[in-house]
Amino acid sequence: MDDLSTILGAETRIISSSDSIASQYKYSFSSEYILNDWTNRPVAKIVFTKNFENLKLQTSFSWNIFLFLLISLILSWVIIHLSLRYWIMRPIKLILNILETEDSKQINQLKKVSGEFEKLGNLFEQNIAQKQELRLAKEKAEGSDQLKLAFLANMSHEIRTPMNGILGFTELLKEPGLSESDQLNFLNIIEQSGERMLNLINDIVNVSKIESGQMNIYLSKVDINEQVGYIYLFFKQEAEQKGIQLILSNEGKNDQLFIYSDKEKIYAILINLVKNAIKFTKKGVVEFGYEKKDGYIEFYIRDSGIGIHPDHQEIIFERFRRGNELLTRNYEGTGLGLSISKAYIEMLGGRIWVESEMGKGSVFRFTIPVKAVPHH
Repeated sequence: MDDLSTILGAETRIISSSDSIASQYKYSFSSEYILNDWTNRPVAKIVFTKNFENLKLQTSFSWNIFLFLLISLILSWVIIHLSLRYWIMRPIKLILNILETEDSKQINQLKKVSGEFEKLGNLFEQNIAQKQELRLAKEKAEGSDQLKLAFLANMSHEIRTPMNGILGFTELLKEPGLSESDQLNFLNIIEQSGERMLNLINDIVNVSKIESGQMNIYLSKVDINEQVGYIYLFFKQEAEQKGIQLILSNEGKNDQLFIYSDKEKIYAILINLVKNAIKFTKKGVVEFGYEKKDGYIEFYIRDSGIGIHPDHQEIIFERFRRGNELLTRNYEGTGLGLSISKAYIEMLGGRIWVESEMGKGSVFRFTIPVKAVPHH
């Protein structure tokens, strides 16, 4: 039997024909062969039992693999869930919040997420910037409309005042028996009213040309000392009548200083600025002049007048604006002089700015290149 077991590679044993095979080992296989006597009755059984240890190892290994896969799946699910929550759900939540609030801080957080979400963050940022620009443009347009309405209302006053002066005193001249001094006085008022009306019309025409881009620059050789000297003589009497000391301070006043620029534009700029300085100064000093710099001339007009509030030092150069809207009632003028001057200066390649302190006066400065290159 041992030899047979060795040959078959299985345990071989003989049992009674009435015995049954005992419960088998989990990882074994049993087979029986019945032995009959000469009368063909079963007398014994040969039982062959084969143990499969490899099957046991494979089953154990399979269970280990199953447990490993199960744990791996659970860990993968947890990782995927956390990843989705951080990389997808969190950015999506940020997007929803941005759509509701347009919060710049949340946009910056979204931009830190790599990939498409970063691009979305940039798009949100651009969109909000564009909306802000549109909002500011709308507010500016609405503000401009209001300023133009206020300007038109002021224009009606500015036009009526000299017109009434012209018509009224023209009518008075018709009165018989007027003395020569009265006639001269009335004619002087009519002349002043006419000049005021002409200045008003010129300002409106100039603004219209600047707005439409039709203002031309005519370059020529310009004597700066001649120009500032003319401005000084032009305003000297007016300043003295108000009790204001007008001072001209220029380098090398006895020498000639030539630049290549637009003579009439520089005249207009200086007249506007010196006239404003005298207008807004009740007493004290108005000083103007220039300094030679590297490649340009820097003009200045200093006064001891009412000054300009810091909040208004930029808007005074805008069309139809003044440093204080109350000035419309207290001082005559269209509010166009500074905006026209600024436009002329920029067309000649220079710039203008103001330094001022309330109640102490202002200093307006502007530059003109020695050789102007027109800027439109």
